[in-house]
Amino acid sequence: MKHILIAMALACAVLPAGAAPKLPDIEQARATAKEAGKPLLAVWYFSEQAPDAVKKAYSGWEGLSSKLPGVVVSQYDELPTIPAEKRAEKTGVHMYNLPCALLYTPQGDFFASVDRDTTLNAEKLAEQVKKLSADIPKFAEFLKKAAEADTGGNKSAAELAGKALALMPQQDVHRQRRLVEIINRNDPDDTTGMRAMYTIDHLGMYRQINLILNGGDQGGLSGQDRRFNEALAYVDRALAHKELEGERRQQWMAGRAYVMREKLGSQPGDWASKDYRPLVQYYRDIAKLDPKSQYGIGAAAYADYWDKATPCIITSMFYDSRYARRRPTAWHVDVTKSIKGAGTYEFKLVPTIDNAMEARDFRLFIDGREVAKSSEDPNANVRSATFKVPAVKKGAKVEVRLINHCKDHWLASSGFIEMNKVGAGSKSSRK
Repeated sequence: MKHILIAMALACAVLPAGAAPKLPDIEQARATAKEAGKPLLAVWYFSEQAPDAVKKAYSGWEGLSSKLPGVVVSQYDELPTIPAEKRAEKTGVHMYNLPCALLYTPQGDFFASVDRDTTLNAEKLAEQVKKLSADIPKFAEFLKKAAEADTGGNKSAAELAGKALALMPQQDVHRQRRLVEIINRNDPDDTTGMRAMYTIDHLGMYRQINLILNGGDQGGLSGQDRRFNEALAYVDRALAHKELEGERRQQWMAGRAYVMREKLGSQPGDWASKDYRPLVQYYRDIAKLDPKSQYGIGAAAYADYWDKATPCIITSMFYDSRYARRRPTAWHVDVTKSIKGAGTYEFKLVPTIDNAMEARDFRLFIDGREVAKSSEDPNANVRSATFKVPAVKKGAKVEVRLINHCKDHWLASSGFIEMNKVGAGSKSSRK
């Protein structure tokens, strides 16, 4: 009896979570949108497993129709009883961070998605949909013309499809499979540049580059025998299209940098002896296009990695693979917070993983001026150094600089950094 009562209580507790918003189902709304000639908006969520933050949005979603009179508003309540492989059948696209909102043309073609945070705020969602829906008529027109011209080998069909995709949010282009397939069918050699701009994603680009490098499916080329010039020519054909902009251009520039790096790495000599300056500059050019994009951030990090003149700036009392290099590299460790007045201090690298890491030539700097050297041989591989630190003015920056070389293939060395005053009662500076 006790178990029956518990089961009944749990069942009752689930009921409020299943109280979905009073909106038409997406399939019902599709017919309405097509008949009315209006874009379709679908809010995609789980009602039975929704946390409070999602439930609070329910009433706001119910009011979207009044805020968006030119749009048919609907919902897709994905119930746990729906098999995973069938969850995207109603929407035609895969989305993983629910809830989200999806926007379609009156004919039912996918146009754009709206992220979770915006979807949970009905006011922001309505504003976003108003902006996005303004381009839907032109998008639908280009899509219709592209479909009519889709005879296979018709470059104008690829160009029309590209014009349609240009109106979509960048993150949703790969979800518009109908237009992507039109481009691939009608311009497989990418003479229009539409494939480079819209249909070949990051991983697909690298697959094609490596296929060329290795001499095709059965090529099996390696090392210096790989076809670097052919791969560079392939990437340069994409980059020659001036319409390729923003992150898409950065993507293909990153592909070119990959070929440049592989070509340089295949040449005789060790990593430390090679001239990476052209590659470093190319990475900086990628970052310059958009420093805040993921490509820009990654390119800047690669530029610093390969630039022999760029030191590793360490501002925490811990080091790891972020600062590991396969060549001797300057480390500038900010130890300002560890200085508690003038005196003798011991600087230590305390490894947690010490895979063939070498450290030497420890020196002390204040505001960029060298004030002391370690008594150790500057060529000796050591893990600590002792310095006499003079009185430091308020606001001054104190650094320990050294030369580090990680000889571990995986760059896995890591550990803590300490700067402790020598003497009775001194405490570890490790944070």
